[in-house]
Amino acid sequence: YLMIDFKSEAESTYAALRNLLSDYREMLTEYGSKGMQHRSVTVVISGNRPTETLAREKLRYAFVDGRLSDMDKNEHPVSLIPWISESWRSHFNWNGRGELTSTEKVKLNQWIKKAHTQGRKVRFWATPETVNFWKTAYEAKLDFINTDKLKRLQQGLSDLQKNP
Repeated sequence: YLMIDFKSEAESTYAALRNLLSDYREMLTEYGSKGMQHRSVTVVISGNRPTETLAREKLRYAFVDGRLSDMDKNEHPVSLIPWISESWRSHFNWNGRGELTSTEKVKLNQWIKKAHTQGRKVRFWATPETVNFWKTAYEAKLDFINTDKLKRLQQGLSDLQKNP
């Protein structure tokens, strides 16, 4: 996946990106008249997302980083919104130390289950940077783990696989 985080105005930024993406169509996942054609790189737009513009396109090489509200409404197909992303800190109080409360664990598992039932993946940003969080995310079957601590994550996940 290649996530592109739009910080500028969605429509004009996407128009510029669309022109560039067509030059790389041989390697990019596309959605068109034949449905999804998976290739090496799937471009997902985050931030200021031109969701309705992409939804109207007959052929496109980009997809939308969804929000919880997109999953709840379920108005757009997985072929447009393949995953749901939210800020961890906006929805959970747990800081990765000690145990995740049972209430928050239920909420996390329900969100992941709902997304997976719809065929979507789940990602959180602003997550705790602890081995304990990564273990919890792994056990909950969270699809993507965001981190700035790549070496620690690698070691933590490697340890988990050795000692589940």
